[in-house]
Amino acid sequence: MLILASQSPIRQQLLRKAGLQFSTIVSHYDETPDEQAQKSPKQIAQDLALKKAAAVSKKHPKALVIGCDQTMEHNEKIIHRPKSKAEAHQQLTSLCGKAHKLHSAITVVQSQVVLWQCCDTAILVMRQFSNEYLDHLLENMPEESIASSGLYQIERNGITLFKEIHGNHHTILGLPLLPLLHFLQDSGHILS
Repeated sequence: MLILASQSPIRQQLLRKAGLQFSTIVSHYDETPDEQAQKSPKQIAQDLALKKAAAVSKKHPKALVIGCDQTMEHNEKIIHRPKSKAEAHQQLTSLCGKAHKLHSAITVVQSQVVLWQCCDTAILVMRQFSNEYLDHLLENMPEESIASSGLYQIERNGITLFKEIHGNHHTILGLPLLPLLHFLQDSGHILS
């Protein structure tokens, strides 16, 4: 049995499109990073992916549990999800014309044992844009886009913010899918 410990509709959609049969059980792990000042944004993503998988694995020890998390980094600091469109506006303005990183971590746990982990990073460079453009974009952006770890959803109109993208599309969406599929195939959990 395969369980995705994530409520992300995009992650669920990616696994379904890959032909995987799985259940979804949300870990309800508090994603607010502890005082992890010494940890990098990438390490925080890895820690949270592990903690989410472990929380679900504790209740479903025979299942393979997939935990995921994604952090956004700029100037070696984590950028937290905005709480409002005004905060999103401020954060996106600070990224205008600059590069930032998205770290997508994934961990597979069974019986509280880590079987596999991966963290992939994508680098995204925003184009220069006007304040009026950003106002218009945020006005027409669904609330779930603003609540995503990247302040935008690249699979929607958030793509218009960028001039360059370096990295895997699945990583940007929050699930390093190809490495996960390779692990599941190599370990005999799905047919190869």
